Amino acid sequence: MVRPAKNSDVPGAQERIERAFLSLMDEMPLHKISVKLLCERAGCNKTTFYYHFESADAVLAAIEEACIPRNVPHEALSAMETDPEGHLFAPFDTSNPHFSTFCKLLGPKGDPSFAPRVKQAMYEEWCLTLGIDPHDVSPYNRMFTMLVLGGSLGLYADRADGLLYDAQAHADVIEAIVAPHIERLFREEIARPRGDQTS
Repeated sequence: MVRPAKNSDVPGAQERIERAFLSLMDEMPLHKISVKLLCERAGCNKTTFYYHFESADAVLAAIEEACIPRNVPHEALSAMETDPEGHLFAPFDTSNPHFSTFCKLLGPKGDPSFAPRVKQAMYEEWCLTLGIDPHDVSPYNRMFTMLVLGGSLGLYADRADGLLYDAQAHADVIEAIVAPHIERLFREEIARPRGDQTS
């Protein structure tokens, strides 16, 4: 197969392989997606595949890593600098190019280990962005934050499962109920002397 020119609109091999994986996810369980099937779907040979990935599992890992919204805390804080009335916490931006893939990975055909890793990654990113040691957060505040993150991820998984997902309704719930409570908890954590786990 002719390698696309660098300035071509044709996707490169790595992108084609990742697209092939996502396509095959709709057709079979994850454990049945093989290097052979990926090469056939992506239109590349195994030499090209192994230049980019070590295994089919590595393809999934790369896709998942790209979809974890680690930039959300930083973007939220930047937005609050221009809009003091804004909230730290907001739903995943549905215009993000990774949004559909993110939902698919959380859905019934996705990787069951993805949601727990996303929750932990987001929790740690929020703590680090706000200057809080994740290990010092009180048990109550940590549990509540993880509960909120898990609920939001469940809504995204519902979207992948073909159930109704209303981005505006999600945003309204976050703004009216969740964000103020979570922000209060994080303010408590910022103000609380370290080592105090009584909250």
